[in-house]
Amino acid sequence: FFAYPYILFVLLIMTVLGPGFRNVFIAIGILSWATYARLVRGTVLSIKTMEYIEAARAQGASDLRIIFRHVLPNSMAPVYVAIAMGIGGAIVTEAALSFLGIGIQPPNASWGSMISDYLSYFFAGRWWMELFPSVALVLTVFGFISFGNGLRDATDPKLKE
Repeated sequence: FFAYPYILFVLLIMTVLGPGFRNVFIAIGILSWATYARLVRGTVLSIKTMEYIEAARAQGASDLRIIFRHVLPNSMAPVYVAIAMGIGGAIVTEAALSFLGIGIQPPNASWGSMISDYLSYFFAGRWWMELFPSVALVLTVFGFISFGNGLRDATDPKLKE
């Protein structure tokens, strides 16, 4: 999944499945799970080699206690950030698919289809019709990224003192 550009795979899946609300989420979900699985695996592998895990084992803690008391709390901060950025990326991907006409179809609203519909007005001198859905898209994605960073700062045990 990581060797080829994400958008090309999404376009390929959407070509096979066809346009529609459900198919957009299927295409994005099929390609997104590998990123989160890789992140969780890497985080857990690095945490399980930490000294406090070895100390908990030496004190006789069970595997379940180590997982729920030490591994999960310390591994969730990067996952929160990745999910927040992934939501932002999914919104941009959906907007791109709708802009190209293979995403969410009217009468359902999509910023990508709104930007595509108003593109002709942009060249006719009515740029504000294009501007508002574009700004809404950018601000929403920025909001999810900022939320993820704030959540990371609030939940990362390394930052608490």
